[in-house]
Amino acid sequence: MPLYDAKCTEHGKLEVFQLLSDFHKGLECPECGRSMLRVVSPVVQSGPSEDRPLRINQIGKTFTSNAQVRDYLKENPDCEMVSSSSSSWKELKHEARNSADEYYREKGYKDKEDYRSNIRKDLAEQKRESAAKKP
Repeated sequence: MPLYDAKCTEHGKLEVFQLLSDFHKGLECPECGRSMLRVVSPVVQSGPSEDRPLRINQIGKTFTSNAQVRDYLKENPDCEMVSSSSSSWKELKHEARNSADEYYREKGYKDKEDYRSNIRKDLAEQKRESAAKKP
């Protein structure tokens, strides 16, 4: 069925029917007749499969089937697969960023970016101080 996601400036996102033979004509809003933009949604890759294995570096494993992933998750209840677009991943990422910023504040920096911008200067100063202390 040739249904397309499209966005009208006035009516927002809509699903529009258009024959494939009319694809080159563009889309018109069924409500107001204005030209619409096609919205291309991300495509989910099915898998893992033999020709497209899923490699997870954090655990050092490669999976070639969904069954292998499910079995691994059953055997390792402390592991969880989350999508990078999921709210739990965003929450984990936010917590990690806050934890890193706290670590750098304890070291005397504002945050990780402040650390990065000052690390060379601080290391050079430490070397000078160390050399000055040597007899």
